[in-house]
This record gives sequence, C-alpha cells and structure tokens, in this order.
Amino acid sequence: RMDPSATVTVAEAEAEAEAVVGPGHGSSGWRHPVGGIHGNIEVRPGIASAGPGNTLQFDDGSTVKVDTVLLCTGYEYDFPFISGDVVSSEKRRVDPLYLHMFHARHPTLSFIGIPHSVVPFPLFEIQARLIAAVLTGTATEPLPSLDERLSWVHELYAGVQRIQDTHHLGDKQWEYCNQLTERATTDPKLRAQIAAFLALNEQVYCRSWCIKVGGR
Repeated sequence: RMDPSATVTVAEAEAEAEAVVGPGHGSSGWRHPVGGIHGNIEVRPGIASAGPGNTLQFDDGSTVKVDTVLLCTGYEYDFPFISGDVVSSEKRRVDPLYLHMFHARHPTLSFIGIPHSVVPFPLFEIQARLIAAVLTGTATEPLPSLDERLSWVHELYAGVQRIQDTHHLGDKQWEYCNQLTERATTDPKLRAQIAAFLALNEQVYCRSWCIKVGGR
C-alpha cells in the first residue's frame, strides 16, 4: 500500500524523471487513470525483491530497472520510553491528546508531529510555537481546564469512524494551523506571514491531491 506521502512524492517526481513506477496493492495504490499529467507514471504491484543490476521484481513477476528507490512507508506511533499508563498509542491513536499535541491530563507533556495527511513541517513549527507560548505563559489564552481538555478528546473520538483516523487532518489542517497560530501569538505581522505561508502550502497540497485522484 502506498502511504499518502508516497503519492505526493510520485506527483512531484514525475515532472523530473523519465519514468516513475508507483507500486500499490490492488485498489489501494496510485489511482491515476492516465499516468499522471506527464504520462510517465506506471502502476505496478508490490515489490517482491531487489536483484542485481538495479532490477526490481514485482509480485506479478514483472521486472524493471531503476535508478533510485524512494521508500515512503509512513510510520507507527510508539513511545516505549513513556509508561503505557500515561500514554497509549494503539491502532495509530495517541491517547489522550488535547489539540493532537498536549497530554490532556499532564499538559506540560507535549507531542509534535502527531497529525497525519498534512503538510508536515509548517504544522510542526506552528505546534512548537504554541507549546513554547503555553510553557512561557505568553499564549493568548491559557489551556482550558482538565474537564474541558478531556471533553475535547472525547468529542474527537466520537467524530471518527475508525480509530486509526483519530489524528487524520487532511483538509482540516489549515483551520487547525490557523487556530493554533491565534493562540500562539498576537503579533499581526507574524500571523499574516503564517497565513500566507499556509495558503501557499494549501495550493501545493491540493494540486498534489488532484493529480493523485484525477489529473486536474
């Protein structure tokens, strides 16, 4: 299965490479019907093995010679250095996190980079800004009470159909980042800069998604 990061990577690589091979299993891989906007994306089954001479063999027995292999496998959440009584991370749900980042019961324990299906690094930076503002007392508002933080978590869980989608943001990431920015700073210039940067990232993200699903 191709991780969402892989589909974005393929969309960007097709503009530079002579050919791009995107492996996928069944209907879960790259679903572009015409090979990308440059016509050079080829869908293959999963990779079975790598052989001599830069040759890859796929599950259907076919082979191809490649110059580069990019691994975009995604990741699982795992915190072996924290007691399971404090944080659990089963089925891609990190529990319990307020705003996907502050431990609801121990809010000085924070996590950067939990949301997925996002443009990662701008989101990470904005999360870090809010965490720093909360810890230094410069946030525009303090964190809510324990009951309110836990209520936010419970509402989040009630709104997702699958546990593994708990931290999926997708199109919600822009509103999420803007809300964090409003809590992190009152500086109008900085807010405007972050908003403009997010708008640019949204355009790139949406273009990559359109290429993935239909080549628009």
